[in-house]
Amino acid sequence: MMNITSPAVILNTVTLINTCITSFICLIILFMLICRLAFRKDVHLLLCTNTYVAILAYSLASGSLYIDALRGDIQMFADGLNDSLTCQIRGSVVLALLAAIFGAFCLLAFFRLCRVVHRQKQFFQQYHIQFIFIIFKWLFSFTFVWFVKIEYLPSEYYCSIPFHTLKPVLLASILAYGFPSTVIAVIYIRISSYIHYHRLIMATRRRTRRDFLTIQRTMFIVSILWLLGIPSMVLLVYGQVHHGSIHPLTYRIQWITPSFVFCLLSLVLIKFDSRLSSILTRKQVARVKLRDRQVSQHNRNRRLRNKS
Repeated sequence: MMNITSPAVILNTVTLINTCITSFICLIILFMLICRLAFRKDVHLLLCTNTYVAILAYSLASGSLYIDALRGDIQMFADGLNDSLTCQIRGSVVLALLAAIFGAFCLLAFFRLCRVVHRQKQFFQQYHIQFIFIIFKWLFSFTFVWFVKIEYLPSEYYCSIPFHTLKPVLLASILAYGFPSTVIAVIYIRISSYIHYHRLIMATRRRTRRDFLTIQRTMFIVSILWLLGIPSMVLLVYGQVHHGSIHPLTYRIQWITPSFVFCLLSLVLIKFDSRLSSILTRKQVARVKLRDRQVSQHNRNRRLRNKS
């Protein structure tokens, strides 16, 4: 059944707009992060950069699928792609990048666990160790998709996981979403309980208060990540109840949720991460003021030398 309906076009257009906004935000932030990372080896900067790279890559890859879907809706689709190897690779890449995003948040959570709960153990807080974890995370993200069935969806005009087959949907949901989301939640629950238990001893420590605020904000982010999978789960249950018959707008509804979530997260990460926010705002302002003072002092000294 063809999906050439006004709701399908509207959903796909909104998803594509969200994706474009997310890509633009990530490009700006990544430019600033990479400029900072080039001058110092900061683990937190490295992990934040890795997260934004994953979101940007996912936005660009998935955006190309949304364009194909929109072209198909308005009868501008090129039949040459169909069920080709290129189509299947593109669908696999989008799934791998989605897993890479959740893996990036797992690494951020693990780093905070080491920094807050296991401060004495510096091994996992080292720059090169975290860099190795990042490489391993990307390798895993692009490895597990080979075990997931990717098919061409005639009603959607791109390749993705077919909702009418339960096994690949469950496998992808568990590995790309369920397992990393559970790990993230468990880590932050552990950190929160640790801080709550030691709140009387650590109440006077500025760093601990900052960590506690960061954890509260991060729990909000974790909640958003958990909500991301609810529409897909509801649609999956709907399909199973109706004996494999899925709603015509299932895939459009499935994709619009992460487009909103990642657009929101690209902004929320800056506001809720105090270190990242200070790096991108206050420190930059302070650096500009310092440079202006140095230039002013240099000009003043030169004028004094000229007078003498």
